Amino acid sequence: QLEAKGYINVTGCLDEENETISEFIDNAGNRRPAVLRLTSNENDDLCAKILLYDKDYNFIQMWTMYPNRQQAVAPGKCFSTDVVSSDKDGVVTVTLKNIQNPTVPTEEILQDEMLYKWKK
Repeated sequence: QLEAKGYINVTGCLDEENETISEFIDNAGNRRPAVLRLTSNENDDLCAKILLYDKDYNFIQMWTMYPNRQQAVAPGKCFSTDVVSSDKDGVVTVTLKNIQNPTVPTEEILQDEMLYKWKK
């Protein structure tokens, strides 16, 4: 159902680089409006993520929901627009670097987020 609503399924390792995700990263890096919807299956639990580029603060915010549990976690988690890609054994891992939310400074533990993996 989520895929029918425009969410990209990033469960496991994709067969190729995803154009929509690359476009989101490019737009955010160039301070252009950008929204990305991802879905995955984490330990047999459906997960939905919405990422939004905030031009005013120049960061990416992410909301994570578990529809089957009707639960949201880490609302508005913030990430740098400097996305990290690493290539190991022909698999590219794209990661967002977690940053403090400048609008709500807290003592949260920063944890980077793997966006997705794809085969080269």
